[in-house]
Amino acid sequence: MKLGQHKQKSFRVKLIFIFLFVAMVPLIAVAWSNFYLVTQNREQNVLELQRLALANAEDKVSRLFNEKIDNLQLVVSAPIDTLYQLRASDIKFLLESSFSPGYYKRLDMIDKTGNLLATIGKDSDFSINKIYLDNFSSTSPYVSELESMIDEKKAVYFSGIEGDLKNLPDFQTAILGDNYFGPKEEVDGESVMRIASQIMNSENEVIGVISAEINTLDIQKQIELIQVGNEGGIIILDSEGLIIYQSKKSPFLYKSEMTVFPLINKLIEKKQIGVSSYEEYIYNEKQRVLSGRYYEKLNWYFLSDWPVKDAFSVVGNLFSQTSKIFFGIIVLVVVIALIFSSQVTKPVKKLTEGVKRIKEGKLDQDISIKTDDEFEVLGEQFNEMTKVLKENKELRDEFVFVAAHELRTPVTAIKGYLSMVLEGGFGEINDKTKDALMICNKSNERLVQLVQDLLEIARSEAGRMKIELKKNNINELIDTTIGELKSLSDEKGIKVSYKNEGDRPVLADQAKLQEVLVNIVGNAIKYTKGDGDIEIWHEEKEEFLVTHIKDHGIGMTKEEVDQLFSKFYRAQNEDTANIQGTGLGLFICKEIINKMKGEVWVESEKGKGSVFSFKLKKE
Repeated sequence: MKLGQHKQKSFRVKLIFIFLFVAMVPLIAVAWSNFYLVTQNREQNVLELQRLALANAEDKVSRLFNEKIDNLQLVVSAPIDTLYQLRASDIKFLLESSFSPGYYKRLDMIDKTGNLLATIGKDSDFSINKIYLDNFSSTSPYVSELESMIDEKKAVYFSGIEGDLKNLPDFQTAILGDNYFGPKEEVDGESVMRIASQIMNSENEVIGVISAEINTLDIQKQIELIQVGNEGGIIILDSEGLIIYQSKKSPFLYKSEMTVFPLINKLIEKKQIGVSSYEEYIYNEKQRVLSGRYYEKLNWYFLSDWPVKDAFSVVGNLFSQTSKIFFGIIVLVVVIALIFSSQVTKPVKKLTEGVKRIKEGKLDQDISIKTDDEFEVLGEQFNEMTKVLKENKELRDEFVFVAAHELRTPVTAIKGYLSMVLEGGFGEINDKTKDALMICNKSNERLVQLVQDLLEIARSEAGRMKIELKKNNINELIDTTIGELKSLSDEKGIKVSYKNEGDRPVLADQAKLQEVLVNIVGNAIKYTKGDGDIEIWHEEKEEFLVTHIKDHGIGMTKEEVDQLFSKFYRAQNEDTANIQGTGLGLFICKEIINKMKGEVWVESEKGKGSVFSFKLKKE
């Protein structure tokens, strides 16, 4: 029975797994491929978004510098060949009025030979080179005007040596016609850089260079406004790979050396204009994505730094939503699989229960399977088989009953005549003949017992066993049984102990209960070797009285215990080889106890004896 149940459960589990496999594998394959494609597409999107962020940053910075350069370019509306043809007051006016003070910290006017002609600070501190005076006579109104400005502290002199700027990069670059953008520097705690452009006359001829030291705070403000996703930002590196500007969300320190990243080295090495393939890295225990491009005008490198978690949050959210849907689908599929497997295995379960009833000898119940398929046909065939088995069983029981009944008369007669012969009723017999007759008598007794057992079983299975439940004192029946078996126990030197503590009334058939006691106690004696004692006691459990019969015999294995109450079963081993029996006694005991609305069982361990127990309702 247990084996059948195990197979049934295994079949249902297999069916569920097959259903899940067929349903989920394509779904998993589609989900995985979609997720893979979404991830790949998101990588391209991340790269494109970073490219756009970098282009935006470059555009903002470029417009700022273009605006500064446009403001810096100076055209003198006169056909002069040199800046020395301008009056000092005109030079100061040009420097003061041509450029907004907010755009510069200092403005330098350089002649076309590289000498600093004049300079002005953001507080209108005007200075002029003494070389300027060398171009005029002492009576020149240019000189007297300048001296007057100096007297009024509107200007100061500086030496020509201090004004030699012809070797500086801002002059050299601008005089050749290119706008100059210098490196970012820290001056007096402020972030500044120098830019320079040409000074033209009205004839569009180069007559000098205008160079300005500008505050770059507006660049930092523009960079801080640029955001990549929710947590990413822009970083600007100088030509050496040091951070000069970055957004507030950047995890790096200012002036950090960024050349540790292969992407930065690639950009610096190739000065590649445009977006490089993004690179993933880990910084401060966070995985991040880095993209970059080279800005040729300023010789700067623009980077887009973006945490992977934020960059791929769309994929994460999609995965989270997909996981919830996928989990829901799994639950739904499992529920459907359980329902489906239940419907499929239901007929199998009914057939299994039918087999179980047949095994128990219950052949009078049909199984009902209504599935309109092969299972229903199988159920009908099963019922037909049950009918045939029932008819065969009835014929067999009838045959056994008749045969046993017919055998009882001759074996009883043989037993009687053998007893008379052995007792000398037909005259004296010699010892040799007596020994032979004793063997015949023992064999005949076994045959008589077998016929009686067969009749008992036949009556039980045919419903002819008569059980009359009455109040009986089981303690009296136990004492009687011990007395009947005393010769057998004395022969083996076994003591059967039972403490009679008064009446123990139970509902039972006296003769049948006596038969059960004789069988169980007799077996305890037969299967006890040596001088092991047998103990009998009672235990009350609710409305039942439980009787225990413990021996110290050979015991049984678990496999033997499981089959002990089966018809014709006898343990086959060297310990039982010489013990006579039909294998029907305990089966009959079980039938009798069951019909008296009780239960019988055994607990045993090989080599340590057994405890047979049965319970009957108390009166």
